[in-house]
Amino acid sequence: MYQDKTVKAIILMAGQGIRFGANSPKQFHKLGGKAVYLHSLQAMQDHEWIDEVVLVTPFEWMQEVSKEVSVFTQKPIHVVRGAKDRQGSSWQGILALGPDTDIVLIHDGVRPFVSQEILQKNIEKAAIHQAVNTCIPTYDTLAIIDDQRFVKEIPDRSKFLRGQTPQTFSYDLIVKAHLEAQRKNEVVTDDCSLVLAIGAHPYVVEGSDDNIKITTELDLFLAEQLLYMKKKEVMIFSDRLDSLKGKVFIVVGASGDIGKAICSELSNRKAQAISVSRSSSTWPCDVTNSEEVKATFSKIKETYGSVDGVINSMGHLQVADLHVLEDEMIEKQVNVNLTSAILICKHAAVKEKGHIINIASSSYSRGRKSYTVYSAAKSGLVNFTLGFAEERTDLCINAVVPQRTKTKMRLANFPLESEDALLTPQEVALEVVKILSIEHITGEIIPITKKPVHPRSETIR
Repeated sequence: MYQDKTVKAIILMAGQGIRFGANSPKQFHKLGGKAVYLHSLQAMQDHEWIDEVVLVTPFEWMQEVSKEVSVFTQKPIHVVRGAKDRQGSSWQGILALGPDTDIVLIHDGVRPFVSQEILQKNIEKAAIHQAVNTCIPTYDTLAIIDDQRFVKEIPDRSKFLRGQTPQTFSYDLIVKAHLEAQRKNEVVTDDCSLVLAIGAHPYVVEGSDDNIKITTELDLFLAEQLLYMKKKEVMIFSDRLDSLKGKVFIVVGASGDIGKAICSELSNRKAQAISVSRSSSTWPCDVTNSEEVKATFSKIKETYGSVDGVINSMGHLQVADLHVLEDEMIEKQVNVNLTSAILICKHAAVKEKGHIINIASSSYSRGRKSYTVYSAAKSGLVNFTLGFAEERTDLCINAVVPQRTKTKMRLANFPLESEDALLTPQEVALEVVKILSIEHITGEIIPITKKPVHPRSETIR
C-alpha cells in the first residue's frame, strides 16, 4: 500500500515466444537456476508497496506455474489464464484485480531485472499523474524511411525514447481505456497506447539499461552474464574472512595447484577442507573409478555427515592432435575432466543449500586445435553442471571457467606462454571461496578472468 492506496501488479507471461525459437516460451527458460518470470515475480514480492500480484499465464502452463509460485508467501499471488494477444492478457489480469485496486503496475514477465527503484518511481508518479511509462534514451541514430526503403529523414533522437515496463496506471483509468478499445474493436501493443487513445498522457520515469527484455536466445545469454555481474557485486561485499568459519568442504583434485590453493583459502577462513585425490594421505581415491568414488564418499559421509560443499578441481590435459593421441590418453582425459565429476556429484552427500562447484575451462566454449578432447570434456562438464542444477534445486550448483591459469599442467603443455598473462591458482581459489559464501547462486557459468594491471601514474613535479 502507498499513501492509503492499494497497489497491485500484473505480470504478463502468456506469450508463446515464437521469436525465441525454442520448444517452451522464453519466460519459462532457466536464468540463474530458476524460470525467467520468477525473477520478475521476486521483484514484486520484495517491494513493500505492492500488495498483490497477478500472473497471466498460458493455459497449458497454469498448473506448473501455480506449483512453482507456491513457495512465495510474502503476499497473495493469483494465476489466471492469458488471452491470444497482449491486450487481451492485460485485460484478464485487470479483471482478476478487483475494484478495491487503486494503482496497477503492468510488467513483462521477460524483464527479469526490474529494480526496486523503478517500481518505486512508477508507483509514486502514478499516484500523481494517473499514468506512467518507463523509458530509456535511444543511443542509436534513427531513420524514417518511405515505402521503397529510402531514408526520408534523420530525426533528433533526443526526442525519442525506448519504452520498457512496468507501465503503471490508476485502476479507473486503465479499465476505462480497455473498455473504450473494446467498444471500438481496436488492438494495440501496449497499455500506454490505450490511455493515449482516450486523451491521457503518461508521465515518463527513467528505466534502466539493465531492465532488458528477453526475446531471443542471445538475450538470454546476455541476461545470464548480467545476472552474474549483479551477483558478483554481492560477492565483493560478502568476502568476509569468517563467512565460512566452521564449515566443511570436500576438495577433489586437492593435489593439483588450484586444489591446493582452494584448501589454503578455506583454511584461512577457518573452514575445513577434506582433500581427496589419488595421492591424498587421508582420502586417497581414483576418482575415475566408480566403485572407489562410491566407497570413499560413503566413508566421508560416515565420518563428517553431509558436507557444506564439494569443489571438483580435477583436470588432465595433453596437447596433441587427435590422430597421434593414444586411445588410453583419450579415455583418461574424458574420465578425469568429465566422468569423475559426474560420479562425485552422484555420490557426494551435500547439505541443503550447500554448494557444488565444477571447475571447467574457458576452452569449453569452442573446440581447440590440438586439445580437442580436453575442450570437449570441459564443454560436457559445463552442460552437465547446468542440467544437474535444474535437477537438484535444493543445492547451489555452478560451473567455474577460469581463463588460462599458471599451473604445472599448463606450463608443461604451453612452455612458451607468457606467465604474466596467466591467472594464478590463488586468484582462482579466492573467487571460488567467494562463491561458497553466497546462497541462491545456482545454474551459472561463472568466468574468472585476469584483472588488468594499470601502471602507476607518475607524480607531476
